[in-house]
Parts: sequence; structure tokens; C-alpha cells
Amino acid sequence: MKETATDLISVIMGVYAPKERTILFAAIASLCASSWTNWELVLVDDGTEGEGRRWIEEAAKMDARIRLFRHPHNQGLAAALNTAIAHSRGSWIARMDGDDRTHPYRLEVMVRYLQTHPFVDWVGCACDLIDAQGVWGGIRPPFEPSIEDYLSHSPFIHPSVMFRGEVLRQTGGYAQRAGHYRCEDYELFLRLFASGHRGRNLPGRLYQYREERDSYQRRTLSAALCEARVRREGVRRLDIHGVRAWRCIAKPLAVALVPDGLHARIKRRWYAYNRFQTYWESAGELRPFHVSGDALTQCAAHVVAPVVTAYVAWVLRQALHHGHTRLYFCARDGWLPYHCACLLIKRWQMPVECRYLYVSRAALRQPCYHMDVDRALEWICRDAMQVTLAVLLVRSGIPRSKWQTLITELALPYGMEEPLSRAQLRTVRRAFSRCVSVREELRRASLARYAQTKAYLRQEGLMDGADWAIVDSGWNGSLALALSLVLSDGTDERGVHGYYLGLFDLPHGADPSLAHPYLFSPKDHLLSKSGFCVALWEVLCSAPHGMTLGYQKVQGRMEPILEKKGNREGAWMAVMRQATEVQAMQISAGQATFLSLDHEAIAACARRTLCSLMSFPTRRESEALGALVFCDEIVTHHLRPLVVPATRSQLRRQLPLSRGLYHSPLPPAVQSAWFGAAAAQRGKAVRLWQLRWLFQRLIWMTLMYWRWKHASKQ
Repeated sequence: MKETATDLISVIMGVYAPKERTILFAAIASLCASSWTNWELVLVDDGTEGEGRRWIEEAAKMDARIRLFRHPHNQGLAAALNTAIAHSRGSWIARMDGDDRTHPYRLEVMVRYLQTHPFVDWVGCACDLIDAQGVWGGIRPPFEPSIEDYLSHSPFIHPSVMFRGEVLRQTGGYAQRAGHYRCEDYELFLRLFASGHRGRNLPGRLYQYREERDSYQRRTLSAALCEARVRREGVRRLDIHGVRAWRCIAKPLAVALVPDGLHARIKRRWYAYNRFQTYWESAGELRPFHVSGDALTQCAAHVVAPVVTAYVAWVLRQALHHGHTRLYFCARDGWLPYHCACLLIKRWQMPVECRYLYVSRAALRQPCYHMDVDRALEWICRDAMQVTLAVLLVRSGIPRSKWQTLITELALPYGMEEPLSRAQLRTVRRAFSRCVSVREELRRASLARYAQTKAYLRQEGLMDGADWAIVDSGWNGSLALALSLVLSDGTDERGVHGYYLGLFDLPHGADPSLAHPYLFSPKDHLLSKSGFCVALWEVLCSAPHGMTLGYQKVQGRMEPILEKKGNREGAWMAVMRQATEVQAMQISAGQATFLSLDHEAIAACARRTLCSLMSFPTRRESEALGALVFCDEIVTHHLRPLVVPATRSQLRRQLPLSRGLYHSPLPPAVQSAWFGAAAAQRGKAVRLWQLRWLFQRLIWMTLMYWRWKHASKQ
């Protein structure tokens, strides 16, 4: 269908005192790029003075199809639009604001729709919401609004609408009464609907509507009263009475009582394309970039990338403050932070050296077992999701050829793959402690690994006298303790200098002054610790290579022995690294430096974001991320999905304060390492289950805090 003279579209725009020249010019430039060429822009300057008037005059010269008219003084948007309607010549009248942007195909799509649907008198569309940072959310109005939609709120995004010209002219355009301030569009739509005209909304996002963070400042009580008057007139036209009518009229007055800041946060969370973006609003230049895609991609861009970048920027600042010139990023959780740090150091030209250290709990703990066998048994016999005799022997590092002999000597009434309860685990530990053969084999295996591990650490420069620190996820500080024991031949239990994402606890005898946590420490941020899921973070930030099992000499160098099977897929790893690098380049390309960033505010943003994802995931997030596999062992013994389907009773048994109430452990096949996602996938009483889990975790963390406080006093 070709354009004809009768298909002229008149775009009407009222402008008053534009804030920025570039925004106005960008709006008109987007219209000039329209695929539909038979249009005119009727631009009405509603009495602007000073520099803004000159900007409007310059904008009118951007295209010959722009016609400029001017009011001698400000009369309001309704008057400006009516002036534009009076001077319009098109068969179709489309709205647009001077600070928005229109899609190149918007005019064409809308006019084609009105031409093929003669019973539709006007048409709107879904919109992206933009601010100075770009697209942050969107609105998708109902396709065919019902009377309930009109009573709830305006079911159309006013500047996105295109009318049939005769309909708008015959109804008299916009009402210019003082009582309709800031709701002239709502009044028009109610009047048209009451008179039998009908409109629709197209599902495509053909318009970008500007909604800045300070837009809530335009909310006033007088505007709420005006909207209440418009609603009162509307319900009378629609012949609605009683409670239904009064509920409609009172709604804007009730909303006006909500504090402005709270209203703005609710609105941004409601309309945000990704709920995590709202948590980063106070993060300044570290605000994540908007991406669309599946849950994995959005999690990478809006959660992992900004958290890792913020953590690394904080680590670099702390390293300079404490005089550390070399940082060792510990495998595997340190893989993403390592690449991020290398990029930031290069762009910020910082005097800090970064190295990637192939270590693991297994690679560092097992060489220490001979130093204190009782402490080794404590490490070996800790509780986990699935603990069996086979798992304990794998933790011990004893060669498999010795297993059968030891099991026969121990004479335990448990099978090799039989899950052990906490009580049974204590029984096994006592049996291990009494068995001389177990203790001797433990020492022998540990000594065989000790020399190789220390040679690798010496080769990597940890014993050359440089001022260094490790960078690790943290959790309980056991890796730093094991590293300190290896380097000091078992004489130093204070640990080493380290920067950690978070610390739940510290080993007995560790020096708290050597540990520097970012998100939370043993003594603060109990709620953040309660909502944190270690398994999810380790899956999201682990490296593409397998776990470090030990070390061997290859062509004169000590090389790590890596597990052949990693727990990461190449595509997911690439997405994570790309998102983190883009975030790092974004922050380093701006004016911000590691010194200018408000690290306390950014850490608060990171805590809120992680708590939201880990404690209250959506079903979409739980299904996408819950399918990733993990293992909570020091060596990858059993890989399993983060989330498995569970019944109500099985969920109850996984609550923190319920685990000790049952004699037999829950079967591993129904245990989830990420409880919030397991509740989300169940689909019933989701928020209640998630809140129960968080509350019980909070009680558990409070008990851990008091235990830590008591131990620190001793």
C-alpha cells in the first residue's frame, strides 16, 4: 500500500522550556528517521523564553516538514495541543513529546493498523522507559482496554497514541479547564470511551517514553485533586455508582499520601525490565548496563558483573591502602575477579601486580593433615549435603588402594555410599580418631603432598618477601589458614592477609586484622549473610577449568593437577567473562576511579541485589540458574543441579532449624543447595516458604554471631 496525499500524518508536539538541547534534537531526529515519509510536525512553543526558545527555533529548522507556532505566554499542554490540532492538515493525528523518541516504523505500523481496522478510532503501543542512562524499563498497556482498565488508570501512554483526525476534531480536542491540570489525556480518553469510541494498544515497543528518577517531584496534591475530579466526571459519564465509583475517585488521593521516594522506588521496580537494576540506582557509574535476553544473560549483566567489578575496585583500593603490591587471586572463585582486576589495573595504571593462584581446599588442606591430625579429622568429617564414607576418604587424600583395608579395620556398620546423618558422622569421626592405621595413612599421604605444594607456592613468589595478599570468596577463612600453615611449616595459625567477598566465620586462632571482608563479616550484616547462597555464587563465578587436586613437576616447573571435568559450560563462562569485562570497561572509561567510588554505598547495592536473587528468585530465574550443576565437596565427587523438585514435607526438612530434628538425612536426590529457588519452582506459597527460610537462617546466623563473639573474647 503506497502513501497518498490523504495519508498525511500530523504529529503534534507541545514544548515548554526544554531542559536540554540534545534531548529535544534527539526526539525530532527520531521522527525524521521514520519509514513513513508523508508526515508533518506541528510544533507549538508554549511561551518559552531565553535559551530554550532559541533551541526550539533551531529544532524547527531540522526538516522542511516541521511547522512552528508560538504562544505569547505559557497556557499549558492542553492549549498547546489544541493549537497544534487546529493547524494540523493530516487525516491522522499522532502525539509525541519533545523529550521522547519514536521508533522508525511507529507511524507506518499505526496508520496501517487504523486503515485495516475501521472500528478502531485511536491506537497506542507498548513503550520503553528511558532516562539519562538509557532504557531501564517498559510499559505494556492492555491490548483492548475494558471499562475496568479505564477506572484503574489511563490505559494508554498518551504521547504514543495516533488518532483518526476527524474523531479528535469532532470531539473538541483536549479540555482546557483548570481542574484538568496534568490529566488532560486521561479526561480525553474517558470522554471518548463514554461516547462510544474505542482504542487499542499494539504490543510492539514503538515508542521510548522518558521517565527520569526525579519525575516523582512533579507529584503534588493539587494534581491528585485534579485527577480525582476527572475521575468523578468519568464515572458519571459511564453511569457508575456506589463503592465502585468512590474507589475509582479516591485512588489518586490515596496514592498522593505515599511518600515520594517510596512511590518512585515502587514504580521503578514495577516497570523495570530487570528488577536488579533498581538496586543499583545509588551506585553511580557502576550502574549495570541494560541487556535483554534469557535469565542467565540478565543475571550475568545485572548481578554478577557489577558485584564482581565493585568487589575488585574495592580490593584494589584496599591493597594500595595496606601497601600490598601483589595480589593472588585464588582458583576457582577468583577467576572472574582476576580478569576484571587485570583490566582495571591496566586502564587505571595502578602499581599492583595480579597473579592467578591454582589452589583449592583439597590442594591446601591435605598437605597440612600431618601437622595436626585432630584438626585434620575436624576438616574431613564436617557435615555437607551428601556425606558418605567414600566422600570422607576422598577428603582425606588417602590412596584408594588403602580404602578397603581401612574400612575392614574400622568395622563401621555403614556402606561406602550410604548417606550419613550428623550423629553417624560424629561416630565415624571418633572411629577415625581411635584407628592408628587411619592416622598413619593420613600422615603419610599428607607428607607426600606437602613438599610439592610448598614448591609450587615458592615458585609462584609467595616466599620471596614481597608484600602480597590473597583474594578469595572467603566464607570461613579455612583456605587462608591452610595456606598459612603450609608456608610456616605449621607454626603460624593466624592466617595470611586476604580480601574476601564475605566471611561468615574465622578459624579459631585466626587474626581478624588480616581478614578484610567486603559484603559482610562475622560481626555485621546478619540479614545479608542469612540470605546469601554460597553454592549459587560459586557456580556463577567458578572458573572454566577443573578443580586443583595437587601439583606435579613438568619440565622443571611445578604445574597444577586439574580435574578433567569442570562444572562450567563454555557458553555460560563466555557470557560471564564478557559481561564482567564490559562492566569493568564502563566504569574505567568514565570519570570514576577506585578512589572516587563510594564503596560503602555500592556494597549496600550489591548486598540488596544478591539477597533479592538468592532469597527471592522468580520462577524464571530459578529454572534457568537452578539447572546449573555444583558440588559442595573439596573435590568434585558428586555433581548435581542447584535445584531439584521437592514436596512440601521435603522443603520443610531443608529449613535450617529443621535439619537436626530428623534422625535420617534427607535423600540427596531431593536436596537443593538453593532453597529460595526450590520454593519458587514449587509454585505454591512461594513467598511464605522463602520468608520462612530467611527468618530461620537469620536465627541461625545470630547464634553463629554470639558463638563467634564469645570465642573472640576468649
